[in-house]
Amino acid sequence: MTRTAMIAGAGYAGLAAAAVLARAGWRVTVYEADPEPRSVGAGLYVHGFVHDALRKTGAYDDFMRGAFKPAAHCVYIDGARQSNASTDGNITTTTRAALHVALIDAARRAGVSIIGGSRAVAADPRGALILADGTRLAADLVIAADGVRSTITQTLDIPITRVAHQDGITRILLDRDGLRDDKWNSIHDFYDYRGRPLRVLYTPCGADAFYFCLMAPITDLEAASVPIAGALWTARFPDLAPALRRVGNSGR
Repeated sequence: MTRTAMIAGAGYAGLAAAAVLARAGWRVTVYEADPEPRSVGAGLYVHGFVHDALRKTGAYDDFMRGAFKPAAHCVYIDGARQSNASTDGNITTTTRAALHVALIDAARRAGVSIIGGSRAVAADPRGALILADGTRLAADLVIAADGVRSTITQTLDIPITRVAHQDGITRILLDRDGLRDDKWNSIHDFYDYRGRPLRVLYTPCGADAFYFCLMAPITDLEAASVPIAGALWTARFPDLAPALRRVGNSGR
């Protein structure tokens, strides 16, 4: 008898679980609140154990076609370089959208049904997923992958602890056009504690894109502002000025 799984959420976790289960012979349906699955965010790092997980989903080959392997991870403190360590091919970077598409395609190839515009709001521990319109979907396995503010988790009285971050983080994905020499093929991680603590993480995410992560205390209204205070960041991190000048009104 074929076992069934109902999954709430077509993000990375929901799609990965769906693909693995379907490849193991389960009948899997994913319910997504948005009309179509969508990716939110800029770039990300994928380390060794995640490669193993992606192989199990069937998404690995598609993922690797658009991924990038930075040559080195360089760390700077107060303008002085502290390390320039080779990644030895152990770090892979990509855009969040590219990973999401690879997982969507892998899940569908495995036979997963992805139903958009269907918001799951609760689960019954006896084995059912409940949609916003009252539909009750019996299953052998129910997975709540509906995000950090999961309504399903709340209905099951599972305790959740959230800690407010004291750093404001602005993430930006930009075109690498003109930034293709060796310097821009490595990760550059700048910490600056002179007067006000700031950090910039530059990450190449592929041949055509790079990812910025700008961090400042949320109490520093100028540094944490969006759009970013371009003059401030460029002055504090002149080595990254050619890339920082591209930011403009981007960021979230």
